[in-house]
Amino acid sequence: MKHTPPTHASYADLLQVQATIEKLAKEINYHKGMVEDWASIEAIHSRFPDEEKLLLQLMRHGRKLLFASETQLVRCTSLAGCSHPS
Repeated sequence: MKHTPPTHASYADLLQVQATIEKLAKEINYHKGMVEDWASIEAIHSRFPDEEKLLLQLMRHGRKLLFASETQLVRCTSLAGCSHPS
């Protein structure tokens, strides 16, 4: 639009097309982010034993990943006995 004068016959149509493309790009980015969040949540979820997965319900619809960092799974059988997997 930088190089199209407002007096050009197609200017209004070009503005409409530009707005449509920008809206579509925003929707694509939003859905791409949702898919990436879902994949990250699924990877975290897969690290837990089956019996804990039922309690966590990480894979529930509408979940969104707010923060991600490196993690290490620590298994505690009591308050005094935690083991770090190698």
